[in-house]
Amino acid sequence: MRMRLTKSSIHSSLISMVQAHKVYLILISTRYQEEGARLDSTLARQQKKSRTRDFFKNTGAITTLGTGLAFSLILSTLQDPKETSRWALIDLRTVRILLAISWLLFMVTLALSFTWDGQKRTRAWRWKTLYLLDIAAVACLSVIMAAYVEVVGFVGALLAIVFGVVVLLN
Repeated sequence: MRMRLTKSSIHSSLISMVQAHKVYLILISTRYQEEGARLDSTLARQQKKSRTRDFFKNTGAITTLGTGLAFSLILSTLQDPKETSRWALIDLRTVRILLAISWLLFMVTLALSFTWDGQKRTRAWRWKTLYLLDIAAVACLSVIMAAYVEVVGFVGALLAIVFGVVVLLN
């Protein structure tokens, strides 16, 4: 028995085929969207981990330089600021104390950056703490600079304070 093809039967067959393909395409599209979202999520986590690791490495590098500078200045023979500047606000003893405080702040930052680098989750307060410790150490060095060259030191101290406020507000 031969089936007779009519216009309406061909039309209904085509409609059912198109609907079946449409459902298939929707399923494929949904699967690709889910896969894409999962890949985006994985990539975002990897980028965040990379940025975090880079932050701690850079903090460690900057802190190492600051620690070495402060330590070498503590051990060296420094000239009294009152001998080099007419408007020296602090004396040599205060300069050495500020150098020691700067060294200590850099060392604490260095230790924390190595300790917090391996953490799975890095909270914002940790980032701010490291920034603020580095900024405080630089502010101490700026005050020391102000004892010898007033304008440069006070500009550096002002910038350190501004950066500290920016870190606190973010």
